Amino acid sequence: RSLRMQCRQHCAGFPGMVLAIVNTGIKFTLIDSVGKKTKFLEEVKQKLNLENVEIINKRSEDFISSESRESYDFAFSRGVSELRVTLEYVMPFLKTDGIYLAQKMNYEEELENAQNALKILSGNVEKIIDTKLPYSGDRRIIMEIKKKGGCSEIYPRKSGKAEKKPL
Repeated sequence: RSLRMQCRQHCAGFPGMVLAIVNTGIKFTLIDSVGKKTKFLEEVKQKLNLENVEIINKRSEDFISSESRESYDFAFSRGVSELRVTLEYVMPFLKTDGIYLAQKMNYEEELENAQNALKILSGNVEKIIDTKLPYSGDRRIIMEIKKKGGCSEIYPRKSGKAEKKPL
């Protein structure tokens, strides 16, 4: 089975590029609106001859199309934005039963604020993984969110709307 993963990047290539390097049988789409970061990722892709990586220099809401909508099995994001905002950017890309792994430093308040977005976008928090990084011992929270059904094609809304008026 061919898996597709979408990674919204905050730190150029992490975790998406690292995952693509060690999982060559999985297709990855790395999305970042910062050209400097995507140019770096393109260089890494070329130098390592990675055929399983697609790098997109756009915002998610500008990249989504009929081909990419509800076509991904997994999505990751790392420190991109508040949960209710990232849900709007990510959930429309996921297939039903797709999994979104959102990394957060603290999650309680964000999860509370995201209840409406979860309902509208057919998301359900399946698991919260509270762990510590090796060596540094820094705490990390990974929220496993499963898409339970389709979501309206009005999402994600046009650029800037999710941040200004979160669901």
